[in-house]
Amino acid sequence: MLEISGVHANEVDLNRPAALTLTEITQITPALDSTVTDDLVDPNGHMSLPHYVTAAVRAVWARKRSLGLDEALEQGMTFFVTEQHARYLGELVRDDHFTVYPRFLARSTRALHTITYIVDVTRQRLACSIESVSVSVSKETRHSVDMTQTLADNLDAAIRHDAALPGRPSLCAGLWR
Repeated sequence: MLEISGVHANEVDLNRPAALTLTEITQITPALDSTVTDDLVDPNGHMSLPHYVTAAVRAVWARKRSLGLDEALEQGMTFFVTEQHARYLGELVRDDHFTVYPRFLARSTRALHTITYIVDVTRQRLACSIESVSVSVSKETRHSVDMTQTLADNLDAAIRHDAALPGRPSLCAGLWR
């Protein structure tokens, strides 16, 4: 059992809701399907931490693109990640197959809250979850701006869809209030 500073892992965050099951996660539409290649592996023999973040970011971007982000990009808007929390639950090693599932949780006029699950398909387990808040930004002024109406409407529909999925994500309470 994992022990950090005398606290057992199963004693931490007792009020946090249980994480989604693998079955619940795989009901989300995957946005990325990949394999751990040599260029993703660090000297310890597993996928390096920055590559988990890259996979999560690419999956969220792919889903946003399917909801109208390209039009917003053409109009001079983009997204910057402003806050992120990652939980590494099981290592991925060379040749492991993994799939990435982004779930959209909430939005304001200028921010989007997501959680992305990286599933180790090889071992049929959750390898990592990355919760993020990203802010819509003008590419010209580099300041936050409201999302385009089309993108906002499409994100609202995606958030409603994801809210209807089974299970309740285990979230970092400080990211979105």
